[in-house]
Parts: sequence; structure tokens; C-alpha cells
Amino acid sequence: MNQLVNVYKRFSLRMLTVSQCCLLSACSVSHQAGAPSQIDVEVRNAPRVAIDDALAKRSQGLHHFLAGRFSLTGEDFPAALDHFQQASKLLDDPDPELNGLLSELYVRSGELPKARREIEKALEGRPDHVPFLLLYAGILESSGSEDEAVPVYQKLLQRDKVLPDAYLLLANLYGSQGKPEKSVEVLEELRERDGTNRVALMYLGRFYERVGKLTEAESTFRGVLQSPQHEALIAPDLIRVLLKQQKFADVKAVCERLLRTDPEHTLARRILSELALGEKRYDDALEHLHAVQESGDASTEVRFKVALIEIEKQNYQAALRELNLVLATDPAHSQARYYLASIYAGSGRRKEAVAELLKITPEQEMYVKSRTFQAFLLRQEGDLEGAAKAMREVLAVREGDLQAIGYLVLILRDDKKLKEAKELLVDTLERETENDRLHFQLGVVLHDLGELKRSYEVMEKVLKLNPRHSDALNFVAYALAEKGDDLDRAETLIRRALSVRANDGYYLDTLGWILYQKGDFDEAVQTLEKAVALTGDDLVIIEHYGDALRAKGDARRALEVYRDGLERAELARSSDEQSQAYDRLEGKFRSVSAEYPEFRIEHPEGVR
Repeated sequence: MNQLVNVYKRFSLRMLTVSQCCLLSACSVSHQAGAPSQIDVEVRNAPRVAIDDALAKRSQGLHHFLAGRFSLTGEDFPAALDHFQQASKLLDDPDPELNGLLSELYVRSGELPKARREIEKALEGRPDHVPFLLLYAGILESSGSEDEAVPVYQKLLQRDKVLPDAYLLLANLYGSQGKPEKSVEVLEELRERDGTNRVALMYLGRFYERVGKLTEAESTFRGVLQSPQHEALIAPDLIRVLLKQQKFADVKAVCERLLRTDPEHTLARRILSELALGEKRYDDALEHLHAVQESGDASTEVRFKVALIEIEKQNYQAALRELNLVLATDPAHSQARYYLASIYAGSGRRKEAVAELLKITPEQEMYVKSRTFQAFLLRQEGDLEGAAKAMREVLAVREGDLQAIGYLVLILRDDKKLKEAKELLVDTLERETENDRLHFQLGVVLHDLGELKRSYEVMEKVLKLNPRHSDALNFVAYALAEKGDDLDRAETLIRRALSVRANDGYYLDTLGWILYQKGDFDEAVQTLEKAVALTGDDLVIIEHYGDALRAKGDARRALEVYRDGLERAELARSSDEQSQAYDRLEGKFRSVSAEYPEFRIEHPEGVR
């Protein structure tokens, strides 16, 4: 859904700014044919008047006015402004037209306070002049005095003759003020007075959309769509609203309609490719994207989309080709480089994958993901120092990132740098005092360091922060079982953990071991048998299962289980815990074999 809306956004149309609309409408209307102004009359009659000093001053003013008009006609705006300023100073009773012209020229030069002063003078002489009112509202709005502009627009709306520009500009003003409901009211009024204005209907639909009236927006856009000359303009709006309503069949119908008119319509092709991709119709998606490319749009984003579809189809060679073409055009395309590294990693080419990831720089979008992926690959390769370095690079640009800190702690644990992991967690928890996940990690690290009492205390705190933290529930329950303390509470805790993850083999081992400690050997055997089946090779769980069988009286089966554990001698090298469990298994195997020589179960080959 998000991808479809993103495709649309590239083709959406921008509304004209209020100031642009005002300038265009005012400049074009203020000099229209009609009754001559007072200055025009005096210019025509000037030669017939006897000249004295006062009249000479007036004559100079008329000269500057006339020169300003000529400069304006020749689009020499600075000269026109200079002449009109001189005329304004020389004429005792300046004409509103002169003030209007000065206001327009001040707007053009960006001098809005002067423009406002002149247009207010013009309105003193002609308070109902439409072009002056439109210009005045535009100046107020552009100056940030939007609340003052509103009554000016409202005055224009009260005229008998409909002025669509005034409605549109007021609606847009309300929209910029965060009052789209008012915009809807204004445009609905315009629709009642003039329902044929397609532009107004288009904006009404957009404001319906902004206030969440998607059904009304869709209906309005469909009405505009009936006009063939507006089809291309309104279709993106209709598609966007349909996507928000998840009416994908209707979106498809609109896109297909656009393609009947224009088979190379880029937006329609891209939308249809996204719909096909969402339905996992990869061939159809590729067909539309290839059509976009053939129409002349071989942009990197189209190629990148093609590459992603080829990855979905597991056509990795085709995906590599497209990704390399993207990077040849745009080496800074970090997403393409990230996916290129992913393909390399998936095919076992980890060194090449890491090399590509290292080309992604800190200012690029995929930097954090690239370094995290790099750390994952290096950890798999056993390069724990390199993995830790990659995660520290993440923290250098995203200080305090909890996911990065958590993964770095795992790497440090793997590398036996437990004190460093502890320091990192303690420092972080000074800020994140209520973070149950970080407290849990600290508890595990403390356990690894042999600080068992402190570890248990931290895990109890985790349960206070999050009573359903299943791993902490298991930890505390197992600790109680190991000590043989408060077994009833231990059983309650582990059953709560199993209510969160019912088929976790380690949780079942804890429950089985508690039942064993409580003397319920039948249920312990059943539970531990399931735990072994789920976890496989864990020697501690195998030992628990054998002990439960032995306690139940099934010594032969217990001996077989101990032997099965000893056959996994290589696991004894994986950790100190597994090594110690192996030693105990061997001792128990020899003990039971000596007690029951009739079983004749041989010690497995390849013992350490």
C-alpha cells in the first residue's frame, strides 16, 4: 500500500500559491478597457490649459505618469516604478489607478509594506473595485496577515457575480491555516453557485480527502473524470483516493482507462506494476515496468524496481544485471548496493558482500542497515572483532541506538569480552532504567561472569518491569530449580513462560527438571522427552532426561540416553557448560553400566 502511494506522489500536481494567483489576476485586470481615470482625462486636456507654477507641477506629474505607462508597456518595471513614484509626489490628488499600479510594482519588487500602503490608498477611492480587492487580499496573505485577508475574500464572495478566483483563493488560505473544513464549506458554496467549474471541483475533492471524506472525494473526482480534457489531470487524484480506500480493482480500472488513451502512460504502468507485484504476479509487473523503460524512462528507480522483482522471482543473475546498471548510473544508490550485497551473501560470496557494504557511506540512507548486515556476516565468519567494529560505527552515527547496543553485546559475549559487555549495558541502563530487555541482557552477562547472586537479582527486576518476559521467567525458574528452593513458585513461573511460548524446548526442560526435583517422575519423563525432541543436541537437557528415566526406574533406557549424549562428543567443546555436562554423562553412564552389567550397552567410540 505504501509503495503505491509513493509512486503516486511523484505525479501529483501542486496548487498555485496565493501570491502568484493574486499577482496574475490583479495585473491582468486593473488596466482593462473602461471609463478613463482622472489622470487620463487631464493628460488629454493638458495642452488646452494655461500654464502657471501649480499647473507646471501638475504637468510634470502627468508627464511622469504617461512615461510610467510607456515603461510599463515596454516591461521596464524599474523605470515604470520610478516614474509612478515621481507622479505620486507631484500630483496633489493622486488617482486610485496610480496607487494600484504602484502597489503592483512594489509587489513585483518584493516591497510588501509599500505595496500594502498604496493598495489601501487605492481602495479609499474605489472600495469595491474587484482587482484592487484581490490584490489587497493577496498582499495581506503574502505578508503573513492571513486573518486580515479572510474578510477581504469574504467581501468578494458576497457579490452577485460569481468570482471563482476568490473562492479558490479563500479555500486555499483556509487550507494553509490548517482549516480544511472551512475550505470545504467555501468550495461547496461555489459548487452550488457554479457547478460547472472543473478546477474548483478538483480542489473540492482534494479538501474532502484532507478531512477524511474519501467517499465524497472519490465521487467528486469521478465527476471531473467524465470530462475527457481533464482526465489526465484528475486521474492521479482519483487513484490516490482509491488506494487509500484499498479499492485496488477500481485503481486497476482507472489505470487501464488511461492506457487506452495513452499506452505509454507512465503513472498507470507503474501503479499496475505495483498491483501485480502485491498479487505476486511478477511477470505482469515486469511487463509494465519494461513498457515504462521502452517509453524512454530508463531511470534508475525503474531499473531498481525491476531488480527487486527479479529477486522475488529468484532470478538472481537478472537482478545482478539490473542492480549493476543502476550503480553504473548512480554509484551513490545505497539501496541498490545493499541488495547487491544481499545477493552476494546469499550465494556464499560473503567477502564480496562485505566489500559492497563498505562502499555505503555514513551520509547515505542505508548506512546503518549496511553496517548491521556487515556485522552479521562477519560474526558468521568468526571475525568478531570486525563485527564489533561495524556495530560501533553504527553507534557513532546513531548514538544510543538500543538495537545496535543489544547486538554489540551479543558479539562481545561471543568474543568472551564479558566485562566490556557489562560496562556497555551498565552505562546504557543509567539512561534506560525501565528497559526490561537490556536488564535481561545484563543478567545473562552477569551469569556468564559468575556473578550469580547479582544476576538473579537483575532477573527478578526484569520480572517486575515485565511480568510476561518469558526468558526471564525461565531463568528465574531454572535458578530456583537448581537450588531446590521454592519449587512451587518455580513451577508457576515456568508455566507462565510456556503460556507465552508453548513449544520452547528449553522452557520444557526447566519444567521437567522442576517436576523431577518435586518427585513427579512420570510427568518429568514425558516433559523432558519432548524437550529433547525440540532441542536435539543440548547435553544438559539429555542429562536431565536420563536422570528422570533413572529415577523412574527405567535404568536401561536411562543408560541408552546417556550413551546417546556421549555420542555427541564434539558438543562438549562448544562451551564450558556443555563440557561439564559431558563429564557428568560419562560418569553416570559408567555408574549405571556397573550397576546393571546385564544390559551390555557399550561405551560409544570416539570419547574425548
